[in-house]
Amino acid sequence: MEWLIVLISLLVLATSLWAMFDAYMLSNRAEALLGHENHIGKQHPLFWLFACLLLWIVFFPLYVVARSSFASALQEAESAEQPEPPSE
Repeated sequence: MEWLIVLISLLVLATSLWAMFDAYMLSNRAEALLGHENHIGKQHPLFWLFACLLLWIVFFPLYVVARSSFASALQEAESAEQPEPPSE
């Protein structure tokens, strides 16, 4: 039974760290594209780390949903930045 607690704790820690690093990388990508600081869900990456560590069952799914909409908007902005290929 102790191994299950350890396994769940490691899972929570690993996914919380992933959320923080992923939020940091997406924020850097957005800053490079838009020229100003932009965070997922208007929250700093450290917020996502501590929120997921404290209340994982609520904040990790919330991060995943916020991440998908942020990444979609970022992808649209990146495709709008690229010039259209010349038509023949």
